[in-house]
Amino acid sequence: MGTFCRCWTSASTRRLLRVAGSGGCNRSLNLNAEEQLFLTHLIMRPSTIEELAAEATTPELGAEVYAAARLAIDPDAAAERDFLDRLAAALKLDSGLRAHLDAIGGSTQSHAA
Repeated sequence: MGTFCRCWTSASTRRLLRVAGSGGCNRSLNLNAEEQLFLTHLIMRPSTIEELAAEATTPELGAEVYAAARLAIDPDAAAERDFLDRLAAALKLDSGLRAHLDAIGGSTQSHAA
């Protein structure tokens, strides 16, 4: 991934996650050209687990990456559970932290349903 991805801030990531979760579109979100390009890149070429783990250079970033994935994924199928298992392993998440993030992700999804 390029320099842009490495310097993408957590605040920007949270904003884009809120955008994606709200089902909004560019017209109502006022995304600038850089944000539009970034989202297009993510949609056209999703990162691999290895790339996600490599970009998470601190334990805090690793937890944020896993939390974002857990909020986006309802692990009701084996492939989804496998993805989250492999992501947690690649991020070297502590089992207690992962359980906490899973509980939060599951709680948020039950409220959205």
